Amino acid sequence: MWVSSSGQIDSIIYGLSYSFYTNDIYLASINPESGQVTNISASPVNQSMSYINGSTLNPHKAIYSTTTDSLILGFDIQSGEMVYSTELIHYQNLSFAGMTYNCFDTTYYGLSYNNSLQEVFLSTINPQIGQVNPVSTNPILTTCSPSWGKTIDPYQNIFYFLTQGFPPIYLIGLDLSTGDMVTNVQCILPEGTYTFSSILYNCSDSIIYGICRIISGGAKFSKIDPASGNITYISDTAILAVNDRPPTLDPYGGIYYLNALDSTFTGIDIHSGQISTKVQVILPSGSNIFMMPVFNHSCFFDPPVYLPQVKSNPNLHIYPNPAYQRINIEFNEPKNFSVKVFDVAGRIYFQSQRFNTTIYTLELSNYIQGCYMLQISNGENSWWEKFYVIE
Repeated sequence: MWVSSSGQIDSIIYGLSYSFYTNDIYLASINPESGQVTNISASPVNQSMSYINGSTLNPHKAIYSTTTDSLILGFDIQSGEMVYSTELIHYQNLSFAGMTYNCFDTTYYGLSYNNSLQEVFLSTINPQIGQVNPVSTNPILTTCSPSWGKTIDPYQNIFYFLTQGFPPIYLIGLDLSTGDMVTNVQCILPEGTYTFSSILYNCSDSIIYGICRIISGGAKFSKIDPASGNITYISDTAILAVNDRPPTLDPYGGIYYLNALDSTFTGIDIHSGQISTKVQVILPSGSNIFMMPVFNHSCFFDPPVYLPQVKSNPNLHIYPNPAYQRINIEFNEPKNFSVKVFDVAGRIYFQSQRFNTTIYTLELSNYIQGCYMLQISNGENSWWEKFYVIE
């Protein structure tokens, strides 16, 4: 597993332990195997969270952040102490929601919107001062409902969100650099489904997952193709009743976690769509709910800590990328070099030594769809390249 030299990657699920009666908030963690919620904060923060609308985690600075309609709160994940409580400075008095940290560019993104005017802006937020700024001053003419689902694809540089909870539902993708709309597809619901929500991008296989609610009752774990809007069931049968609370995802273990309607913390295997863990939530004394879970991971957003920097080599060519059946590693002249491939959890997936070679073809038939890191070394230098396997 990659660990940022300045942050903390610990594969723990963080969230908020909250009392409706006293408005006491603690940063907490949950054990998905036992359901035990443990307060990390030594003392609570007293703040009404009735309008909480987004939580995210910055692994570089080890800070868990959450927003209400007027505040952004930040907690140190090691001590649980609040490191900032800042009034939001909204752009043009628009609502702000859906805050998500992007580890690729170390920026907090979200949506500024006015659904009455059907105006949506991709925005950034500075959590220390609370300033919200639009990425583009030209609005996207649509509605948005961040509580139904939002996520970032850091590899394609896209912020995705759903326009609303009920048909017609559109999946919108906004370019993180420009704020321009690059995806606008109607969600094609499977027969028997009345809504699709709770989307999350999984950086280990480059798939957007979500939940389809079934007319006959319950829900099925599903995935959506952002190019076509086509939604496909992964679950064979309806597996549980869900609510609108945000989910989280463990990209290493391949588990999608959410709070179910029966007060359980439930994990769904992303490959089979079946329940892998289902435990009753055990709350600390005085708390009524555990909410806004965020799994702490880096998912290749950092190079390994022992590298001073990721080097590129103009004489080295990796193609095609993304790749389907094979990928080529080509130098301008014959070289002796070693090849290592790492999966998203930092494990060595493949390694080989080549001698006096100009081009080496790496076969990908045994690779699952997703992102990999390629390390190429010649004894003196190492070069790192990211590549993607598609189906």
